[in-house]
Amino acid sequence: APAAERQRALDETLRLFPLEVRLDAGRPRLVPSGDGARGGLAAIVAVLAESQAAGTWERLKACRQETCGWVFYDGSRNRSSSWCSMQVCGGRAKASSYRRRHATLRSAR
Repeated sequence: APAAERQRALDETLRLFPLEVRLDAGRPRLVPSGDGARGGLAAIVAVLAESQAAGTWERLKACRQETCGWVFYDGSRNRSSSWCSMQVCGGRAKASSYRRRHATLRSAR
């Protein structure tokens, strides 16, 4: 069963990240227990686990701008955000689209 193999591989990978459960205002939270690169990655794993448990996982998105690489939280009402920042990545995408459209119009004349 490929799904069981993927699950086992994921479980083995997650064991590499040092996490602890601590109480924060009476609520259990995952926190990294190591430092350095492994501790930093453990902090990311903890955020992802909490996001999935809270039901906000679907709102974590990768920016559509190919040169960006950022992940962002889509807080829009209809979950339709595409870029990490409208001022930077969204602006670049819209400017590029505008240049493409106008180049096509100029060449058609």
